[in-house]
Amino acid sequence: MNRREILKTLLHISLLFSPLVRRGTAMAKESNLWQFHWVKLNISPRGWRDKGIKNFLWELEKRTSVVAAKDIIYEDPSSRDLLYRPFATILGYEPFSPLDEKAVANLRKYLDMGGFLFIEDASGVEGSPFLGAVEQMLMQIFPGKSLEPLGKDHVIYRTFFLLNRIYGRFDISRYFLGIQGEHRSPVVVSLNDALGAIERSSAGSLADAGGSDVSREMSLRTLINVVMYALTVNYKQDQIHIPYITRRLRKR
Repeated sequence: MNRREILKTLLHISLLFSPLVRRGTAMAKESNLWQFHWVKLNISPRGWRDKGIKNFLWELEKRTSVVAAKDIIYEDPSSRDLLYRPFATILGYEPFSPLDEKAVANLRKYLDMGGFLFIEDASGVEGSPFLGAVEQMLMQIFPGKSLEPLGKDHVIYRTFFLLNRIYGRFDISRYFLGIQGEHRSPVVVSLNDALGAIERSSAGSLADAGGSDVSREMSLRTLINVVMYALTVNYKQDQIHIPYITRRLRKR
């Protein structure tokens, strides 16, 4: 069995046995159990980075065994429908209002049940107001916990591509930030605007005039690792993979 087949099998198993899918069987059938859906919480500006997301989903399906739905789904953070979506995102560049108690409780339940939240700060500003709003939201959801750098030994840098750092339109941080749980990081934050690096205009050129093919490629790899981490959790920590990964890392 080759690497793609292993990943495909693991993806199907993780989706099949996900608490989110089991609790929403009818909805899962309606939306195709084996498809990956990019979900944006309504906290994100409507339409923000949608071109970049669609470009990414095309690349994700081409490069991996993930079958990606082409439509972007918007969910309210207080909606029970969110509980049937294994992957959700918040993308933005401006601060947002604090969430109400219903939304906070729903997001806490979603993440405790195995959901994954990817947050991307596109402001290009270190310690931005957007990041401040994110930190306030996460303190509501996880009292007593705060964002921490996910260092180079975190499995997210090895879930598909072997990365020494993360990439994007900006170079604010070499590493993701995250909330660390017992066995996984249910929340991962990028400060570098990876989607902005791969978003193309209607004419086909990079939306950011300062972009390059190299930054676009490495940003794609960064995002693919995020999705594979969300869907396969920490299988790359299994002992069977460690010798292969160690050999690859020594060659870098």
